[in-house]
Amino acid sequence: MAVPSTPTGGDPFLVRFTADTPSTFTVMFAGGCFPLFARNIETAPVYETYLASSVPARGGFTLAVRDERTGTTVARLRMRIRPRVPVVKHMSAVYVKTRKRRPANSEQNRMLTKALRTRSSERLWTGPFVLPLDSVIVSSFGVQRIVAGGLSYYHNGVDLRGGLGTPVRAPNDGVVVLVGRNFNAHGNCLVLDHGQGITSCYLHQIHVREGDRVSREDTIATVGNTGWSTGAHLHYGVYVQGKATDPIAWSRLTGDTADGE
Repeated sequence: MAVPSTPTGGDPFLVRFTADTPSTFTVMFAGGCFPLFARNIETAPVYETYLASSVPARGGFTLAVRDERTGTTVARLRMRIRPRVPVVKHMSAVYVKTRKRRPANSEQNRMLTKALRTRSSERLWTGPFVLPLDSVIVSSFGVQRIVAGGLSYYHNGVDLRGGLGTPVRAPNDGVVVLVGRNFNAHGNCLVLDHGQGITSCYLHQIHVREGDRVSREDTIATVGNTGWSTGAHLHYGVYVQGKATDPIAWSRLTGDTADGE
């Protein structure tokens, strides 16, 4: 089994396992169990999946590969996760007032979470993910945001600067699995399923419908200002097996492991 030696908390990584014979395999990591997907099965029984740790994760973790046909653990590996350099931001009074005026809706949040945890068996994407907007990052992934009253949370994507109406492109091939309109917290939100546990999320103006199949660099949205947002921008998030990960690190990783070869 091969994994990077020391990924950073919140970053994605590739797990690759070569079996003696073809079978059905899963990998256990950080309390979760995830499918391994066959790659190049005709030439060698190679299986792989992408995983990500939580932002505050650090220290030692165990990955264990299980053969689901025999019910046995066939590989085990210890890895370390480096702590992410902490960045803290105190949110503005305008943001706090907006949150109070538009309290989060549990049903809307459930719909979004379900979409982000989509795990279809077919891999739809190929090659590296491109950024959906040619711009600068105004708020990075993993920043700990402090809200009045002691509430805090980690920013689960990157915010890219852009003027209202600036076109937003798909970073890779996928299928639209959620178009949320006027959600209290997230405003207008879009989720793409890229297959095999990889999804991506976009806020704030949407130009596609659920079920649409899109290709890399298709226009899927425009920059907007909805929900808890206090200014026009694109929020872009990438999720690996339902876990938020750094979109910049994801683009870099998919460039390094293009097509999984």
